[in-house]
Amino acid sequence: MLIGSVYRYHADSFTTVKKMLTPANGFKPPFPDSLIVNEGQGANYSFVKGKTYRIRIINFSAFGSAMLHFDSHTMTVISNDAAYIQRQEAYQLRITPAQRYDVLISAIDRDSGNYPFLISLDVNRDWTNSTDLQWPTNSTGYLVMDSSQSLNKVDVVDVWRPVDDFRFKPYDGAPAYDHYDKLIVLDFKFCFDQNGYPRYVSSFDRLCTPITQTIY
Repeated sequence: MLIGSVYRYHADSFTTVKKMLTPANGFKPPFPDSLIVNEGQGANYSFVKGKTYRIRIINFSAFGSAMLHFDSHTMTVISNDAAYIQRQEAYQLRITPAQRYDVLISAIDRDSGNYPFLISLDVNRDWTNSTDLQWPTNSTGYLVMDSSQSLNKVDVVDVWRPVDDFRFKPYDGAPAYDHYDKLIVLDFKFCFDQNGYPRYVSSFDRLCTPITQTIY
């Protein structure tokens, strides 16, 4: 399942970035106009009783995480960013740009009809701490058990509570690596330079002297 953002009504990337990096714009990024699933071919998957399906998911959006929920079906996460993990059940996922998941979904005996699933693009400043959340960009796909039935049911999510991937455990049970010679703390923050342009900077010591200027 390929999930991406679309900037249909924007100019080319160079012009878009140039408009973004202006004092008048502040830190406001260019918001996508829509999202695209499987490169425009939709997301309807055949679903047969007694079978378990492995769905590989990647978010290739330039901006915005993708929220994912399947109606009446629980996902079993088995891999995160190509690394196998101990199986973790999840009702919702939040897939950040460039993040990948492998999940298992089973069609059980009680299943019948077609089941929708919802993909929502997160364009909020902070989806965990806001009273004015907006989800204007959505897409619906289906787990199709009976192609003769209509595909008009929608999956409605009142509140997004995706599984916390920070709590995933490695497949081999190995503990987190805790031996190191030096701890480097990366402290990133937003600020404005002397000309009023928005910048995203870090406050850690340089590890080496740059040879060339940063370019886009």
